[in-house]
Amino acid sequence: MCVIAIAEKARPTQMMIEDMFAANNHGAGIASRIGQGENKEVEWIKGLDLDAIKEYVRETPLPFIVHFRIASCGGITPKLTHPFPIEKDTNLELEGRTKGNVLFHNGHWTRWMEEKYNLDVSLKTGVPIPKGKNWSDTRLMAWLCSIYGVGFMDWVGEKGVAFGPNYLEVFFGRDGWTKIDDIWFSNTGFQSKKTRQEEKRDKGEHKSSGIIINRTLVCRGQQCVRLDIDDTGFCFECREKRRKDAFHTPNAADGNVMVREQKENPKQLEAPAKREVPFPPVDVVEALFKERNCSRQFLKKTRKHWQKEAFKAAKLQAQEALMAGLKKNTGPVLPLD
Repeated sequence: MCVIAIAEKARPTQMMIEDMFAANNHGAGIASRIGQGENKEVEWIKGLDLDAIKEYVRETPLPFIVHFRIASCGGITPKLTHPFPIEKDTNLELEGRTKGNVLFHNGHWTRWMEEKYNLDVSLKTGVPIPKGKNWSDTRLMAWLCSIYGVGFMDWVGEKGVAFGPNYLEVFFGRDGWTKIDDIWFSNTGFQSKKTRQEEKRDKGEHKSSGIIINRTLVCRGQQCVRLDIDDTGFCFECREKRRKDAFHTPNAADGNVMVREQKENPKQLEAPAKREVPFPPVDVVEALFKERNCSRQFLKKTRKHWQKEAFKAAKLQAQEALMAGLKKNTGPVLPLD
């Protein structure tokens, strides 16, 4: 997925630029304002590689918009990098100036190939389809915005930015924007895994599948709702219990269990623990959620999820009990022909 960065008060760091280009390496583009008064214009350049975009971000005066593309339609070509001028001819020039607006887009508009959004529009409005064989959903949206106005972006529910000499409009799409160090990003998929985990820890969230309640994590252990958990998502007691279960020495009755004794096989120090149900009972969670004044909709959604998980766990236990009974009464279970 592409990413857009809106730099009004601060510029992205060189590390941010490297991360965004690494995740979206099909070309970058940038637009800024030049001139004064009636001569004020938007200047853009696109189709840039990593070294070029790093230099432009470092030298371009604020405010500016920068975009990193990963091709979802139209193929990989510098001509389809962003931005596109919102004009009737919506050209494919790699650099230029305009007194109008330019469009940056993040996402994939799946309906851009339908005739009612291209050929039919040209026939009904009399506006010629722009020249050039290279087309993408963003270029078509820029052309449609020149006909119907930039509000077209809100109508189709897409995320983007219309940037002009005295104009800036942000379209939030379906999942909004994220602000990091006074810079607005259309998404944070470019960030390294370590950086995302650090941010979640700062917010009180976590990478594990623990329960998040108003930015508070609850232990993943069965029937445990303690809050003092570590990076594994478990409290100290549950973690110790899992460790002991993982390294237990099986007896003669456990003929089908692999021995994980540390002295005999030191390579298996991190043997997987016995499967546990990673959620407390529904009634316990419901009481905890009510105590923290969670919304009714959030409570309903969480209750439904855990009931489903509890049913899966009960079904699995029943299957294991059935197989154990069959082995005990009839010997090994053989596949049917």
